[in-house]
Amino acid sequence: MVPNFWMYIALAALAACAVFVVLFLYNRREQWRSRAFDAAAQFKALGLERMAHILKQIAIGDKSGLAQSIHALHSDLEEPGGMYRLLGDALRKALPNLLLKPEWLAFVTAELAKIEPPTASGVPTAVGPKPA
Repeated sequence: MVPNFWMYIALAALAACAVFVVLFLYNRREQWRSRAFDAAAQFKALGLERMAHILKQIAIGDKSGLAQSIHALHSDLEEPGGMYRLLGDALRKALPNLLLKPEWLAFVTAELAKIEPPTASGVPTAVGPKPA
């Protein structure tokens, strides 16, 4: 089979399409990495360094460091009271920034009003809306 003009045109079009697809996917990956870095900066500004560190590892593609960080987070969560300690630390760091905004202050106040006072055991009896 002898190549003709249209075969060369088809090959050139195929090559151009392949280049555009590769560049499109590369650009999407770079935008994703940039958003991960931006989110890491926002978490760090709130004082949540651990989450910022995990997002940076995701953004740079450090899979072994990411696995170590997730393993350390999992180990902390498995400790007795680990979940409450981590959530308490996150709230202690993030809540002052959130309460500066009136809509968040109203939201947190309303949610706290829904919780019944602790019983003699020290544990609230219900979380959520109070029964009518």
